[in-house]
Amino acid sequence: MTFIRGLFLLTFLVPTLLSAQSVESIIDADGYLIEDALLPSGVELEGWSMEIDPDGRPRFEPNSGALAAPPLQADDIYWSTEFGVAGIVGKIHTVTLVGCNEVYIGGEFREIAGVPARNIARWDGSRWHSIGDSISNGTSGVVYAIGVSGDDLYVGGRFDSAGGIFVNNIARWDGSTWNRVGYGVDAWDEWNLGAPGSVYAIEIRRGDVYVGGRFDSLDTAPGTDVPQIFARNIGRWDGENWHAMGEGLIGDEAGQPTDLGAVYDIAFGFDGIYAGGRFVASGETTVRGVARFNGARWVALGTGLTLENPSPDTASTGGKLTVYAVETKGADVYVGGRFDRAGGQDAGNIALWSSTFGEWFLFDEGSRTIVYDLAVDGRRVYASGNFVTERDAETREVGVWDGASWQSLGSIGEDGVDSTVVSV
Repeated sequence: MTFIRGLFLLTFLVPTLLSAQSVESIIDADGYLIEDALLPSGVELEGWSMEIDPDGRPRFEPNSGALAAPPLQADDIYWSTEFGVAGIVGKIHTVTLVGCNEVYIGGEFREIAGVPARNIARWDGSRWHSIGDSISNGTSGVVYAIGVSGDDLYVGGRFDSAGGIFVNNIARWDGSTWNRVGYGVDAWDEWNLGAPGSVYAIEIRRGDVYVGGRFDSLDTAPGTDVPQIFARNIGRWDGENWHAMGEGLIGDEAGQPTDLGAVYDIAFGFDGIYAGGRFVASGETTVRGVARFNGARWVALGTGLTLENPSPDTASTGGKLTVYAVETKGADVYVGGRFDRAGGQDAGNIALWSSTFGEWFLFDEGSRTIVYDLAVDGRRVYASGNFVTERDAETREVGVWDGASWQSLGSIGEDGVDSTVVSV
């Protein structure tokens, strides 16, 4: 059974009856049963599907193979409506899948499908739940990142309370109560920020929680004037204590106000930890947009990325090179964001760094607009945002690289997604 636009699509795979006739003999050009048609004693249904329209009428259509693997250019039948009509008022910034059926979403909202939920909610496979049962469930502010380790759910964003307890932009849900993660992360007034720090990325490995965002201090208790641990935009929590990671990753300090920079994504590679964001250096080392931590310091990936021709769609990045997404597969590192050159080559906001060859590779012309997230599944690469290629003027929202070219996800302009996609 497959869901399509709120309808149940039933695929019939039955043996052929000796007296069966073809479906074509009893339906009209639109797939509906012909009125007053003499129905045969048996109908050959193999290769056909039936959907029930809202008015209750059955409609038949050819089945391209319900049990076959999805085609390289995915069709709309692979969109699922299992989440129902969410009825969310606000924005979703992050989606995290746990196991096969459990889904967590984070963002800026107060309810989903009629369930009161402050900025974070859980889908159990059949309905939505808040995280915490009281009126102070969830967080007091926006959620940008979610990480799961066993029964623990780590939530990051820009907020000062979770479940009613004081926290600094990151908190842990243990399945029944909210907990502090030390004293969290924060930024100080010297940076002249509009908000006191944020967490944009959480990744967990072997019990260590790696956190990226916009901050310069870790584990600083309220009311103190000096950061407990000075850290630039990225740090590690070992379950008991916070740790800086080398000299961190900093923005462009030239001009006023100075730019603290930010880390928007973290990924684990076989040769270290990768981070992407809006930064230009680590200490005295130049690292633009993406860097690798080798256990002691941050290093660049070849000659790195550049943004030589800022365009109108860079307003959200301040016209600065920014990497929003980093994914790894084996020795390959995929990056997406806002940049136009990778390793000296023209690149459209998406590129691949090969640790094996030590050089950058491109995905054809890439996208003309910002790439906000990436997902790698086998040889396919999914890139989200307002995905537009140089050859294709249509907005795709999500582009699919099939190993040779970019494809749409569903029918362009009709049954795809109708607005910017920030998480895949």
